[in-house]
Amino acid sequence: MVSQADLDYIFRTVEECLSEDGLTLNLKSKFIGDDGIPALLQCSQLKNIENLDLTKNHMSWRGAKQLFAF
Repeated sequence: MVSQADLDYIFRTVEECLSEDGLTLNLKSKFIGDDGIPALLQCSQLKNIENLDLTKNHMSWRGAKQLFAF
């Protein structure tokens, strides 16, 4: 279950880091981690993303697995 605080952080961060054309999302070093992936997957903007940068977010194979299943 995703907390409201996680959703608020992720939604705000996505809005700030989304490119103007809505195709690139640079979340480098935003402390997303495995626990933030479920909240990220609830963002409606994610369906249009072509370039996603999640480097330096302390994400393991668990988080990657959730992303790839999306």
